Amino acid sequence: MLVVLVALAVSFVPLFPVIHAGNVGLIGLCTTGVVGSVIIALSAQSSFYADAFPVRMRYSGSSIAYTGTNSVFGGTAAVVATALLKLSGSFLAVTVYGAVVIAVSIVAVLSRPAHPAPAPEADLP
Repeated sequence: MLVVLVALAVSFVPLFPVIHAGNVGLIGLCTTGVVGSVIIALSAQSSFYADAFPVRMRYSGSSIAYTGTNSVFGGTAAVVATALLKLSGSFLAVTVYGAVVIAVSIVAVLSRPAHPAPAPEADLP
């Protein structure tokens, strides 16, 4: 997950400056990096969530985490980006906003406690 977030940061941070410059090849490269990183992150996300909760509360915990974060951050991202662009008059504010969100995600992944090792199975007769 950490590698995917770093790849997302590497491809997202130059995206808006590249769009502003109008270089079609670099726009395609950055867009492919962003979309590819998001697809890989989404494919790994379910196992990441499942590993974060004990079995007894795995479904509700992962559902609340997934739905809550998507509602708060995904649902408001376009509005925040539009407001930042309008207030600042520059795409740089949108780039900084995206970089901050990615940085928070990286810190969250790094600060997640390690999954405890499974208990050894009892010897069967």
